Amino acid sequence: MNDATRRASIWPLPGGVLHYVDTLAALVEAVARPPGPEPLTVDEFYDLLAQAYGVTGLKMRATYLKVLEVLGLAQAEGDQITLTAAGQAWLAERSPAQIFEALDGAFIGVLETLVLIEILGLAQGPEVHHLLGALCDIEWRSSKQGDFRRNWLVGLGYVSRSPEGDRLTPAGLALLDARQTEADEIRARVAALDLPEIYPELEDEGEAWEGPDEDPAEDLAEELAERAAAPAEAVDEVPSEAPNEAQAAAEDPLHDDVPWDRPTLSVEAVMTRLGPLAMPYAVVAQICAAVSAGQHVLLVGPPGTGKTSLAARVAEAAATARWCRGGITATASADWTTYEVIGGYALGRDQALRFRPGVCLQALAEDQWLIIDELNRADVDRAFGELMTVLSGKGVRTPFEGPDGAPITIGPGPDFTYPVPWTFRILATMNTWDKTTLFRLSYALQRRFAVVYVDPPAGAIYVELLKQAAVAPERVPALPSDLLAAMVALFSEGSLLSIRAVGPAVPLDMIAYMRHRGGEAVALVEAIQMYLLPQLEGLAQAPAERAWGLLARTLDGRVSPGTVADLRARYDALYPHLR
Repeated sequence: MNDATRRASIWPLPGGVLHYVDTLAALVEAVARPPGPEPLTVDEFYDLLAQAYGVTGLKMRATYLKVLEVLGLAQAEGDQITLTAAGQAWLAERSPAQIFEALDGAFIGVLETLVLIEILGLAQGPEVHHLLGALCDIEWRSSKQGDFRRNWLVGLGYVSRSPEGDRLTPAGLALLDARQTEADEIRARVAALDLPEIYPELEDEGEAWEGPDEDPAEDLAEELAERAAAPAEAVDEVPSEAPNEAQAAAEDPLHDDVPWDRPTLSVEAVMTRLGPLAMPYAVVAQICAAVSAGQHVLLVGPPGTGKTSLAARVAEAAATARWCRGGITATASADWTTYEVIGGYALGRDQALRFRPGVCLQALAEDQWLIIDELNRADVDRAFGELMTVLSGKGVRTPFEGPDGAPITIGPGPDFTYPVPWTFRILATMNTWDKTTLFRLSYALQRRFAVVYVDPPAGAIYVELLKQAAVAPERVPALPSDLLAAMVALFSEGSLLSIRAVGPAVPLDMIAYMRHRGGEAVALVEAIQMYLLPQLEGLAQAPAERAWGLLARTLDGRVSPGTVADLRARYDALYPHLR
């Protein structure tokens, strides 16, 4: 690469130091799928940065747009941003190699950073920054330039991070093999570095020397030269199948107490699994950050916003990243006790009492995450019991015994009957309509969960979901345009949604019903009665009157007055105070 054509200072992206690539994907997707028929505007791009990442400074927003342009993924012409052919290709394949090549082609020191991490074995930020500056003959004003390069490499999957330092992944080693000629040249340059000049502070610490002929700076130089000359050791991938279950349990990183070398749960890995499920990037980023920080997550929002589906997608992404082997879903109820969650004695076929694990211990035994739907239906403090202590990272001894007479224990580490790996998580959902139930949760329980709010999508996205559902490939005809217009009128921002927050699952069910009903006008009334009215129950008098006025105006001219009167009778049954 010609250094004269490359930039010395690389740029980060918002969304967290380990999530540059996730953020890049979200920004490129926004350019690829603008909210309207016209290309994304610069102002809309800036608004996205402000809403999703809290970036309000004009200079920073312009810099983040420049990242997309310099990497060749998008181009800004006038006030519009469009995707390039390279951007379209990357969205189709999500190839880390393409982004690496773009970074290495645009910025000095990207491949050099990878080689330095290989040589150092476990690389820390300051030493990478110093060595990289000497290697590239650059004195950066910011001490973060080495960090920015390392963060990009972590996000691309070529480097993993731990408290001890950064190290190459198998993908990183394979990349260096593919770029062997250039990597060898960089290794030779590293071996030729004058370490005492780079680290003059080592010469000033004579008390740390073991003798007059043992200069620590020279020792470090010799060690770097030896490492640069030696071939990199291969790191074996985890085998897809272990010879037996015992060996799998011993070798599987799922059972590490604190797997620091595991990358954080990728936002992009979740976003790519959402399909038609419309979720703001910021919501997914919050969940992934909380999970990566070791916390359980409570998703809170109105019914129909996709909370349970989102939890399932997060568990799928975690399984792909080898945090777990998927998710097991249970729906809470008012009857729940510790028997349903932890377990208890049950009669076997031989009429003998044996311990039967509850949903949480089942999930632990199967290395799955536990997804609890509608958590607010249960008396959670009573149902969780000893699990409250387990969620705080401690072990407990239950009052139950296993077949061998030993007590059933739960906690971190292999000595417990049910080991709780560091990677185990509970993802729960809760509906916000019953505020009293939400606030009845004890502070002890709330402290053990990160609460993420999942609101209905913004108005334009909401309407777009309805339009897509109206024409989605089915064995039944598309929804007639007049009925689609009625649905848009009901669920546009500022209409029914301003009275009662209703998730998109409800109108999507209505559209599916109307399409299967043949697209007749009366099907709209039936769908309102079957799907929408139950969601409006409990409204106070004033909003209930506003909701009926909106329904009446939407149906006016589309169905007969008698049909509207029949629906009014149903409505009055819900709200007798309106009569």
